Amino acid sequence: MVEVTFVDTSGTPTPIRVATGTTLMRLAVDNVVPGVVGQCGGNMMCGTCHVVLSEEAFAAAGPPHPEEEEMLMFLPERQGRSRLGCQVPVSSLPVGAVVHTPEDQPGV
Repeated sequence: MVEVTFVDTSGTPTPIRVATGTTLMRLAVDNVVPGVVGQCGGNMMCGTCHVVLSEEAFAAAGPPHPEEEEMLMFLPERQGRSRLGCQVPVSSLPVGAVVHTPEDQPGV
């Protein structure tokens, strides 16, 4: 079991415990986390699952692959630890991972 805490732009945390086998996008959408839409259903086509990982979570999950990097380039709130939630399996994250949702999310 992994615990992930999503933090919205107001600083409100939403901790969620989940078994491995899903992605950050699916976890957020299934738990109605504010700021994550997942409009394309995890096909890396829209950027509405953009999240910013904590330093520890980013170190564990690693940097985006080239195709993901291309999509991230178009996001206004992109940061150094930005990832598309649909591309981050929760199994790659440390226990207690912190994930921030950006203020300006496409489609939100």
